[in-house]
Amino acid sequence: MEIAAKPSFVLVPPGTFKMGNTAGFENERPEHIVTVSKPFYLSQTPITVAQFSRFVEVTQYQTSAELDGVGCLWMYLGANSSEPVRGVSWIDACYYAKWLSASGGMVRLPTEAEWEYACQAHHEIPLDERAWYQNNARGRVHRVAQKQANGFGLYDMLGNVAEWTQDDFQAYSTAPRTDPIVLTNGSVKVLKGGSYAAPAEKTTPSVRGLGTKNHYREYSGFRVLKSFTVPADFRGFSR
Repeated sequence: MEIAAKPSFVLVPPGTFKMGNTAGFENERPEHIVTVSKPFYLSQTPITVAQFSRFVEVTQYQTSAELDGVGCLWMYLGANSSEPVRGVSWIDACYYAKWLSASGGMVRLPTEAEWEYACQAHHEIPLDERAWYQNNARGRVHRVAQKQANGFGLYDMLGNVAEWTQDDFQAYSTAPRTDPIVLTNGSVKVLKGGSYAAPAEKTTPSVRGLGTKNHYREYSGFRVLKSFTVPADFRGFSR
């Protein structure tokens, strides 16, 4: 699959699914019913080194790691332009999405519910066939779209890099929800999907990683969502 300078998007239809995992880790419980009531477009792969590099080149953006004096972490880690960009914070991901929005449409990070719903399509595909994780990644990240796509045509939803979502972390309840978005002005955000270093039990649609909005690690990346409506509770962002 050829990776373009800007992300390609896949249409995800509306639907209802079970979010969370009764048999999972404590913060994945309880399992509950969620409805995603509107279709949306999700980038087919995580944002790549080449795609993020174009954004930085055009805007002269400085990442959270650079502002902390760590240096250009995403570039140090990005040995291959077709690998997912990593070492980026939630704030960095939001600024990239804002830049893409200038091309048309509302581009943002997916909510945790949108991400988990999109990930679950054809979840019966064996993990080794659709994810780079601890058992097969050989301790490193891999080029995007080398494993099998899921039922929506999305690559690398599990493994490779953990992906930032729009939401603040909040414990689940059993109540059914429609289009949930959790923005509490908190600083702890949710990452999804596990990573190349994660074991199988932490490479599932329901696993919830946590990080502050300026947090960056060698496994943190993202993908973006395009819609033509703004969620009712959506707020801006700042460093």
